[in-house]
Amino acid sequence: MIPPPWAPVAAIEKAKRSTQITVIGFDGQPEGKQAIKEGRIYADPIQFPDRMGIEIVGAIISYSKGNELPPQTLIPTKLYRKADGLKDPELK
Repeated sequence: MIPPPWAPVAAIEKAKRSTQITVIGFDGQPEGKQAIKEGRIYADPIQFPDRMGIEIVGAIISYSKGNELPPQTLIPTKLYRKADGLKDPELK
């Protein structure tokens, strides 16, 4: 099991290396977002799984109708940073 991205932050802070090491999260977990808001983690890439699901279902329907699909479908991501955390109503 992979530890959550904010787990190493305590060890980094204890070693007094916070100014030398940048932590990037992954997953968009509330604890990680809170750490981003507090400045303990730099950022977290957001992948929009709901949009992925919509695109996949659309591709399946299109393919089942005999349409040709592109070799790949890109779904834009976003980098969640401190400014996003400060505006996030779900955080303390």
